[in-house]
Amino acid sequence: MPFFRGVTHSAFCEKADRFGRGEWLENSIRTELLNHLLQAKLNGNTVAIVSASLGAWIRPWCEQHGFICISSEHEVLEGVVTGRLATPNCYGDEKVRRIESEFNLADYCEIEAWGNSRGDREMLAMAHIRFYKGKQQDS
Repeated sequence: MPFFRGVTHSAFCEKADRFGRGEWLENSIRTELLNHLLQAKLNGNTVAIVSASLGAWIRPWCEQHGFICISSEHEVLEGVVTGRLATPNCYGDEKVRRIESEFNLADYCEIEAWGNSRGDREMLAMAHIRFYKGKQQDS
């Protein structure tokens, strides 16, 4: 993110929105996972995308699909991107903290999580059903 330091917030958001609504992001999601998430949403389940990526990049995609976006957020001062994060990086333990601050997990009888990096392990540990790099893990 330091490479956006000094860019106006409006220009940054315009680029991020184009990226988030573009084909690259859509095509970078595993087809199996995307189909699973879309079906879960159709079934009335809550679907949240929890990512260390900047919300500016992934929020447009999440909004297109009706998913909740929990992510790292960029810092803006006086209308300019600083190159720093405004929130703790949504990675590892921070993912768990952010999920727990967004949801009362006791309201859910089953929690499913999908992850693909070391930063997802803590989140996966809190789920009843967990997938790592597309493969279901033992509970």
